[in-house]
Formats: sequence, structure tokens, C-alpha cells
Amino acid sequence: MTEVSELQATQTDPNKIYVDDSMGSMMSAMSATTSNNLVKFKKYLDDNYDQIKDSVSDIQYTYNFDLQIFTADGKTQVSPTTIFDNMGDAFSGIGEMINSMGGAGFNVMSEMINNQELLDEQYELVGENSRWPQNANEVVLVVGPNNQISKMTLYMLGVLDQSELEDIMNDLMVNGVYDTTPLEPYDLDDFLGMEFLLLNTSDFYAKKENASYTVGDTSYPIWYDMREEIFDQEKFVTENGTKLTISGIVRPKEGATATSISGAIGYTKALTDFILEQNTTSDVINQQKATPDYNVLTGLKFERTVYTRENIQELIDKVDDATMEKLYAYMTQQILQNKDFADQLVVSSPESFLGFFGIMPSEYRVELLTLMLNIAQQKDPTGMSLAPIMAVLSSTTNGVTVTANNMISLMPILSTQQLMLALVGMEANEQMPMSVPGLIALCGEEAMQQIYAGMTERIKTLTITEESFKLLLQGNFIPDDQFATMEEMLYSLAPQTDATYDSVLKELGAAEKASPASINFYAKDFESKDTLEAFIKEYNEGVEEADRLKYTDVVGLMMSSVSTIINAISYVLIAFVAISLVVSSIMIGIITYISVLERTKEIGILRAIGASKKDIRRVFNAETLIVGFVAGMIGILATLFFNFIINIILFELTGLASLKAALPVAAAVILVVISMFLTFIAGLFPSGFAAKRNPVEALRSE
Repeated sequence: MTEVSELQATQTDPNKIYVDDSMGSMMSAMSATTSNNLVKFKKYLDDNYDQIKDSVSDIQYTYNFDLQIFTADGKTQVSPTTIFDNMGDAFSGIGEMINSMGGAGFNVMSEMINNQELLDEQYELVGENSRWPQNANEVVLVVGPNNQISKMTLYMLGVLDQSELEDIMNDLMVNGVYDTTPLEPYDLDDFLGMEFLLLNTSDFYAKKENASYTVGDTSYPIWYDMREEIFDQEKFVTENGTKLTISGIVRPKEGATATSISGAIGYTKALTDFILEQNTTSDVINQQKATPDYNVLTGLKFERTVYTRENIQELIDKVDDATMEKLYAYMTQQILQNKDFADQLVVSSPESFLGFFGIMPSEYRVELLTLMLNIAQQKDPTGMSLAPIMAVLSSTTNGVTVTANNMISLMPILSTQQLMLALVGMEANEQMPMSVPGLIALCGEEAMQQIYAGMTERIKTLTITEESFKLLLQGNFIPDDQFATMEEMLYSLAPQTDATYDSVLKELGAAEKASPASINFYAKDFESKDTLEAFIKEYNEGVEEADRLKYTDVVGLMMSSVSTIINAISYVLIAFVAISLVVSSIMIGIITYISVLERTKEIGILRAIGASKKDIRRVFNAETLIVGFVAGMIGILATLFFNFIINIILFELTGLASLKAALPVAAAVILVVISMFLTFIAGLFPSGFAAKRNPVEALRSE
């Protein structure tokens, strides 16, 4: 297959027809994903940390493990999603929805940055007994600026009974009623010293009795999740959990421009390191790593299900409706908005006609078949040419007779394969010695070329729907390689269909210190961000293409756009200011010149008593400098006065105490100097004119 981009870049033979794999290009684009080798980059980062240590406040590594935290009595799990799963089928999807949204508003636990100085700048301790964590098993509770904490957080932490949530959600969703009665405030001591219990995910896995699998000459046990069966959670958690304690309560400082703790409970990097260390001693995790080809939870080899055209519907059903709608929308967008792509979708042969016919809306297929039947009947009014194909079609409809007159009305009960049979006919075989031509052959080449052209235009308005998408995959309208590409893409969109080595390790919570899920850099300033970008660029230049980091600097793009807008506004303001300065300078020159004319006699007297031309020039130059100084000081005082008023207005509108208009001392001095310089330049000509006046003529003037 030759892609369009390749055809455009190479010399083509005008006497040959090239195949355009535009559908394959679209599928490849949709299935393309980006994955970074963070293991290799972390090693490079650790080895070369000295290059960027002065540019970062902290480097935070996140790992794929779920914190298994319970209340001190072991009865309630602290979790943002399992609460909803325990409510029954009506609410079980809410947890997945929160996860898909990033869990933003329900994030309970989050790792704090490993920079106490920066934390002290952002937060302040609440209460005399509050302190920042000093040990791995100590955490802090984060409250709002007014010491507020959300009611949902209290449910998440197990402070309020989580079983109440189902009734609350029912009242809200069914009756539209929510109890807004405020709760009594808590004392600080109600939270200070509060304890939780932490377990690793792998702690909940136990060996099955009399169940094992063999790899080589070694027999390994099969494991299972105890939580899937009835077990004494309270006893298990209290006996095996690691105690966590709230050592302090913190809130954002007034005027803090940013805060770094995203959850209600902030824990330290030391706790993350503790969890990762625990993973290294887990029997079930180490067994899975020792037998990477086998699933320790089933004892079976890892195998991937390959879907065919016959069962592809099973895979489509595994992808959630929202994701599929996005896929349909993407394919439709490529057709409707990408002109280069749409221009590649050309119907020019029976093969391409059949392919696009299969995904056309049913109403358009009715129009096409009606048109083709009319053309065939016009060419043969006797109907003899249509009779054989109608007879063949009737033989596939379980006793329903299909004719040229009723075929259109029967289309709702005809399958896509039966319609294709009507279009292409049937070749000769043992049961049928003569081939039966279809509607395409009966219409003739000239008529079909016009139909091809009409379908080509119709394609540019085509909307991909669930029906057309399924027809595309289930019929033989796309080559096997393109079907395989689409099947791979759908498989990646579906929730975990088959267990894999990686998915089982993730289920076991087997995060490793050397293999982070993401790396977050906290740059000290924008100059430091440039240093980090240069650091990543240097890394990319020293590794192979497959290991190069691919990232998008969203903040950089946003700031670039903002900077462009600000620069444009600044240029306009500078132009206005420049015009004002020119006009002001001209006016100062005119005023000084008028002053010279009015003081002509004074100039004559000064010259008569011995003043030189330079003295006269200095007098007027000094006056212009004084005018410039006074004007500059008036401008500075006016700026300071209006800044005070502007800051009051900004605070009232935004509530941000840090958003202030200010005039630096250095800038004020420079502005005064500029004012004096401009008035001096404007007064040079009038002062020179005054110095050149004839003393005798000056004394005669009135």
C-alpha cells in the first residue's frame, strides 16, 4: 500500500493507478500513543542532578500504587471511590467517573513536595500543638483559609459514617433534596493525633490451598485477593497495618499565590519510600517477577485475545460509550474539517463503491439502490436482466419473494450482505453454471461513474455513527491490515480485557523506586524552567529515538500566548506614549521660545552687564531642567496616589492581596531623569536663539 504523503513526495507514473490508503492513515493516527522511558531518564537524572539542583525546588516522583488506608479501628477504608462502589449498582459508576476525571475534587491523600522551606512559604500551622511531619508515619491535615474542611472529606476520612452517603445521594438524585443543615464545628484536638492504619495492596493476597502451577522444575502457589471473599477485615487491618498519625493541621498562608498539597491529607516522601521498600519484600510480587510468563492469580500463561470480524462487537462493547462517541466524533471531524483528508476519499471503482456503501446511512443507501434500479429498468424495460439477481436474492430471504418493485420496501429486513449480493451479483459455480450480474454491472460504466462522483461528494458530509462503524468493521470493506490496526486501537481503549504481566503487577501495587509513573519538576522561576528544558534536550540528544522524552510544555505555551498578547498591547501603548512625548517636547520648546520672546529686554540687560552667550543659554537650559524635574516629580506622586486607589479596586474585584500595582524606586528615578532629559532637549533651540540675540536690539524692545 502506498500512502498519499508518500505519493506526493515521489515521482508518479501518469499511466498507472496508485492505491490510496487514507483509511489506514486515519486509523494509524487514532491508534498512535506516546510512552516515555522514565526508568532510563530517572537514572540519567540521578546521575546528573548537580546540573539542575539550583534550578528546582523539588523533583517529585509518582508511582502506580493505591494507598490502602483504614481508620484506626480497621472498619472503614479511607478512599475516594470505593465508597460509591459499596452503595450498589446505582452508584458503582461514580467511582470510575471520578477516576476518569483525575479524582480532582475527591483526592484525600497526596504526597507533599520534599522542600520544607517552600511548604513554610505556602502554609502555616494551625494550633499550638501542630507540627510538620518528622517521621514517615506522620501526616498533616490541610484545611481551607478559614479553617474549613469539606463534608465529603469527613466522609472520606471516616469521621462521618460513610453508610449515610447512599441515603444522601438517593435524596439528591431521586428527590432533588439535599440537607444543608450546617454541622457543628470541630475542635483542633479532634483531628490532631488522629490515627490511621496503612497496608500495601499486596498484603491482602494470600496463597490458595492445594493450588499451584509449575515453571520448569519449580512449583509456585496460586494467590487470591482475600477481599473478594468473606474475611475479618477489622482484625486483619489492626494486626497488620502500619500506624499513621496526624501530627499537624495546616492552612494556606494569606496572600500565598500557589499551594502544592492537592489532597486533604499530605504525607511525606519518606512514606512513599517506605511503601516502595515494603514492595521489595512482598512474596506475591517477587513471585510474579520470577515467573513473568504466568499469572500468579490464575496459574495460567498470559495470552492476549485476538478479535476477528465475527466477534469484534464483543470488543466494542467493552469500550465505554463516551470513549466510542469521541472516536466517532474524531473520524467525522477528519472527514468534515480536514480538507486534505476528505479529498483523499474518492469513489472511483466498484471496490471503493462497495466499501463506502457499507458505512453510508440507511436513507442514502435507499436513494442509491432506487437510482440504480431505475437505471437498470430503463436499460431493460422487460425486466429480464433483473430477474436472475432477484431470484438469487429471494433464495436468501426464507420464503420472501424479492422483486424490482418491492426491493426498496424490503430493505429494512435485508442484511448488508444481501444488499451487497444485489450490487455485485454472483459468479458461476457448480450449482449455478452461469454467473448472475449485479446492479453495478447492469447500470453500466457510464452511469456508475456519475454515481461514483455523487457518492464522493456525499462522503464529505458523512457522519460516522455506531451503525456505520460496526458495518465498517464487521463487513469485508477494509483490508485485513487496516482491520488489525483498528482492533489494536479498540483494544487499547477498552478496560483491561486480558490480564498481562504489567496489569497484574499494577493490581498487586508493585511500584518500584526506579520506575516512576511520572516525574514532576518544581522550577524555582521561569529562567529555571528554561534550564530544565535544556537539560531534557541534552538527554534526548544522547539517547536513541525510542528513549527520547516527548512532552508538552503547557505552561510555556500558555505563557507564550499571554506574552504575545501583552507584547502587542505594550507596543500599542509605547506608540501612544512616544507620540505624547514628541508632542510634549514640541510644546515645551514652544513655551520656552515664547518665554524667550517675552524676556527679550531681560536678555539685553544681562548681556549689557557682562553676561556671555553661554550664560544666557545656561539660564534657559537650567529653567527647562527644573521644569522637567518638577513635572517628573508630579508624575511620580500622581502615580503613587493612583496606585493606592487601583490596589484597593483590584483587591475588591479579585480578593488577591498579592495582586498589586507598584512603582519601583529605580523606575521612578529613571522616569524623572527621562523627563529632565526630554525638557532639556526641547529647550536647546529656544536657549540658543536667546543667546544669539543682539544686546542693543534686545534693550530697545518693550
